[in-house]
Amino acid sequence: MEDFTTAESVTRFLRAKNSTPETVVATARRLLAGQYSLYLPNLAIFVFDLVCDRVSEFVAKNFKLWKFCPELWLLWAEVWHMLGSEPLSREIRAKSFRRVKTVLVAVAVLDEVASQIEKDGKLSETSLLLLSNTFACLQMFLTLGYIDVDEFSAIGLVKSYSFMLLQLGSSSDLPIDEWTMLVNSIYELPHQAVTYKPTKKSMARYFTEVLPIHLVLLGSGKNILSAESHKVLHAIFHEILFTLERNVLPVQIASAMANPPDFLNETGVLFLFQEVITNMASTDISACETIFLKLTAGKFASMSEELITVLSKVNKTLSSGFFAEIYTKETSLQKPNWTLVSRLLQLDPELTLAKWKDVLDGCSKEPLSKIIIIADNVSLGFVKARDFPIFASEVYPYGLSVSKHWATKDVLAKLTPKVNELSGNQIARLCKQFLDTKSIKPLSLLVQGLLFCPLSKQKTAQSVFTEYSFCHAGWSEIGYHVLCVYGEAAFSTQPEIAARIMGDKVPVQKSDFDLVFRVAELTGDVTHINPKHVISHIGSMSKDSLIPFMERWVVLMEHVPGAYAAWFEKAFQTLSAPEILDYVHTRQALLCEMPAFLTELLESLRKLQPAVIYDLLSSFPPMIFRRFFGDFLTQLTTDALAHPEKADIRKALRHALQEPVLKSPLEKDLSILRELIAKSNSDTRADTLAVAGSIWSAHVTNIKTPQSEAFVKNAIKTFRKSLKKPQEADLIMSRVILSMKSAEKLDDFDKFLERYISVVCDRMTIDNLEQQLAALSEIPNLSEKAKACIRETVRKYGTESVSARCQAQLFALVTKTSDSADAQYVVALFVALHQKNGDNKEIREALLSSIKAYFSCLDNDDYTDLFAHAVISLRDSPANYVAPLVDVCSVLAWNVDKEYTEAHTKLLVAFILAISERSADLENAATVLLFVETLTKLVAEKTWVIQQYSVELALSTAHMLAHEIDYGADSEKVYLAVVKLVSYVVLFRRYRLLSRHHLVLKVFSDLMLPISNTGTLRGSSAGAAAYARLLTNLCEPQLHGPAKDADALTSRAAFFKSALRKHAHIMLVNYIHTRLNNRFSGDVSDLMMPGIYSLFSLLSKDELLLVNKCLDELGKAYYQSLYSTYKNHGKWTE
Repeated sequence: MEDFTTAESVTRFLRAKNSTPETVVATARRLLAGQYSLYLPNLAIFVFDLVCDRVSEFVAKNFKLWKFCPELWLLWAEVWHMLGSEPLSREIRAKSFRRVKTVLVAVAVLDEVASQIEKDGKLSETSLLLLSNTFACLQMFLTLGYIDVDEFSAIGLVKSYSFMLLQLGSSSDLPIDEWTMLVNSIYELPHQAVTYKPTKKSMARYFTEVLPIHLVLLGSGKNILSAESHKVLHAIFHEILFTLERNVLPVQIASAMANPPDFLNETGVLFLFQEVITNMASTDISACETIFLKLTAGKFASMSEELITVLSKVNKTLSSGFFAEIYTKETSLQKPNWTLVSRLLQLDPELTLAKWKDVLDGCSKEPLSKIIIIADNVSLGFVKARDFPIFASEVYPYGLSVSKHWATKDVLAKLTPKVNELSGNQIARLCKQFLDTKSIKPLSLLVQGLLFCPLSKQKTAQSVFTEYSFCHAGWSEIGYHVLCVYGEAAFSTQPEIAARIMGDKVPVQKSDFDLVFRVAELTGDVTHINPKHVISHIGSMSKDSLIPFMERWVVLMEHVPGAYAAWFEKAFQTLSAPEILDYVHTRQALLCEMPAFLTELLESLRKLQPAVIYDLLSSFPPMIFRRFFGDFLTQLTTDALAHPEKADIRKALRHALQEPVLKSPLEKDLSILRELIAKSNSDTRADTLAVAGSIWSAHVTNIKTPQSEAFVKNAIKTFRKSLKKPQEADLIMSRVILSMKSAEKLDDFDKFLERYISVVCDRMTIDNLEQQLAALSEIPNLSEKAKACIRETVRKYGTESVSARCQAQLFALVTKTSDSADAQYVVALFVALHQKNGDNKEIREALLSSIKAYFSCLDNDDYTDLFAHAVISLRDSPANYVAPLVDVCSVLAWNVDKEYTEAHTKLLVAFILAISERSADLENAATVLLFVETLTKLVAEKTWVIQQYSVELALSTAHMLAHEIDYGADSEKVYLAVVKLVSYVVLFRRYRLLSRHHLVLKVFSDLMLPISNTGTLRGSSAGAAAYARLLTNLCEPQLHGPAKDADALTSRAAFFKSALRKHAHIMLVNYIHTRLNNRFSGDVSDLMMPGIYSLFSLLSKDELLLVNKCLDELGKAYYQSLYSTYKNHGKWTE
């Protein structure tokens, strides 16, 4: 780099056209650092002016690309700060900065970065650095200076930023939320003017350039945007569409959809229309109709059916002209969308009555799937028109004449429930009409529909079905459904129904068998059912008929030998495993009561050996398995040994042996069990261990029986001997035995345990460390010799570089083998491991679990000393040790003992005070949650340790955390935990608050701020609801005192209310202040209202007047509106 000696030479270089931004930045930094031997007055001002000129250049070829240099933005920030120390420098800086069109520069940078994003949404390091530096500068300018921006430019900034987000996709590793908040802050600047009014030019720009991008981003939900960014962009979208441009929205949307960009998809359009319906349908349904027509006029015409479904859900009457226009447009096409057309008929009764025949003619060649929808829509149109008799008498018969699909069971399934729209007399008249004309399908529709009608309608139509009026040859479908509707009443007066309909004919069709089965069901006589015919019928069934058949007739088939076996054979051939299993799981309670079903299932499984055999066996409770499928246990064992890789066999075996009865070879023969374990792999190991554990536990439980006693003694002897030259299977079984607490009672347990631990420790290597440590940590109790062996192992591997999981396992072993004298060492080790792995939730939970078990075993003296030492360390420790020490103290706090109330109360107070002192270093949300939840549990469950000072400190802590809630994604969890803590204090310690309401009011006022629009939890529905419940609990004490309190002239609840009433007006004033200055989102405000109404209910007329006197004019206006709402909606009246 050139060494400049004069001010002229360096300034000439810095301003030269051929100088690159990188060299200029480096030279400027050296110049500012005084590394050149020259004098240049107002040096910082010169560099600042130079940077302002260069980034503002959009035309000059040599300079317009300078703004894309990341280092130039850093230099700009550095010089900005250099000129911020003196008032005169700041004035000069502001004058120079006024020339810069900051937003246009930012837009250029965002557009440049967007153009450089790769297809997979990745940013280059240079682009990422440029973005980071640019946003850092914008934040600095906004905070320490002023950004001059008009609305048109602000919308351009939103457009460029939104398009960049669209290009990036879901980039969770970028600080998108921070950038979004900054862009929103700049966007809001023009809106803050008192005289603000949206311009046509800027609004037109939003709809043509920004709206399509926002639709894609917002329509994708959280697939692209985080919740926070989604909320911010949605607020911009909502304000423009439904506040600023509400009156001209159809025109604006038409302009936006005139030439939509290629990236705008159907999901985005659907999102737009749903938002329109949500925000406008209740007040301007005609605008919704117009917007529908605009959206479906061009590229998205295929969305008509989907959008009309959204529109139809609105509880508003749509105009007939609207439907007629869509109908005319759709039917004029070469290939009309008949499902859409039928949807129109469903929605408009006039159109239904006028056009139903045209629609049925037009859709006659449509496939069954569409005819089902069309038939349903047309029938609903007649229901809406209150003319379903016309549908039953004219439309349905006409549909049968134009398409065979109208006769299918799928169409009938849609239509039969609507028969209930007819009166009983109408049903009877139509049935009589179809009986006279022998129209079997229309009659079948009505008869099946009677099943959905109330008893009164069924009785009215019953007179039609007498004297065998419906008993014609081939009418088995009608006969079956008549018997389903009228049952024994019809059969008792017409016992020859089946004979008259069937004659001498052998059942062939489904309806024939249904009639025969229904007669058998009513009479209880199955002798006229020919099993051969039933088995043949099952064999001829289609795949889709198998499950419905069994659903309907499974009980009756119990009396038809071979029927279940035929069904199983057909089902195993045609149905998928999930279909069979789903049926068995759904009907399991019934099937377990049917011996024939279970017996024939057993025979079918033996004969056919279907692939689903193991899953089927696992579907029945162990008791049923033992009773009906017990013989399969030997086969399962054999299969598991022959196919060790099949996990489903081991799962079935595990299921069957949940409650061992110790009768099968596997349960009695140790060698088979050892072989089963030896042939397990990583996929089947867990199930195999569960099997071994169940068998061993059963033998230990039945140790007094000779069989189990021999098994146990043989196992102990065998495995202790095998540990001299251990095999993997024997180690696994030894692990199972020693991990059970009941094993301690066995002879030679300690020797066996010590030998096992010695072998595990000897076999331990870095490669198998995690597995071996897990084996050691599962053993519940250890002898002194075993502890010594484990300590040696921990020392050996404690200095090695091992995984975080292994470190947690080693720590668990340390806590198991350490006595109370090692308490401070254990805590120090916990702190070190927590600091290293505390961000890993799984590891942190494992460490906490270990230390909880260790602390629970300490005696009082050691516990008290350790707690005191931990609190002192917490106060004096560096910031990075605060989180683990708080976790330690939180766990210790829960172990307080009532026997030592005085000492332990003082320790708890000291701990809470230490938390207050170190609150600035509490950055770990999990640690804060553990502390707050521990304190909450102490307030609720260990009431004796919470004295007056502890209550005041608990409120003080809640106040502190309410101010400092900013834990990213976990902020809401922390807030809800703090609210719960305050709620418990109010609920269980209200009597200690009688003279401390100033603390209560401060906490309650501060808890409003996080959920306001300026808080970290703005828009949090859960937070608002929790706050409302808390406020209600405060104002409406829920006391369950003795019976004599109910008879007192002044109840305790009234006493508490009276004490609170003197101060509660301040809380209402604070709410109004926060509402007007910080604002609440609509949802939050609505959810808070029950709590605010409880304040009104608490206050007397005098206190309400006092609230009014405490407010300014704006506050009084809002107060009057709020009080009026309370009187209309919030006040309970008889």
